[in-house]
Amino acid sequence: MNTGANQRLATDVLEEALRILKERHEIYGPAHQHYEDLARFQNAYYMVERTARDVVLQNVLEKLDRVRRTDSEGETFRDSIVDAINYLAIAWECS
Repeated sequence: MNTGANQRLATDVLEEALRILKERHEIYGPAHQHYEDLARFQNAYYMVERTARDVVLQNVLEKLDRVRRTDSEGETFRDSIVDAINYLAIAWECS
């Protein structure tokens, strides 16, 4: 268990994820709309039937792979955790 100044709290990373999710919403609009559009583009390009949720979950897998490949003390690790959290929340929104 971590203690002291270096303690990792789940609430800290969740608060950061929420802040970023809200910022992106203000900049780009509703995430579910973006992923619905992206699913339509991918369906046409790849000639497959994918939903917005499928597209978002693919991003989750990419972030989980990145987490697996990076040092847990690095910034990339934290960024990828935050991104994965947000993609999972967006998958909920797209469901």
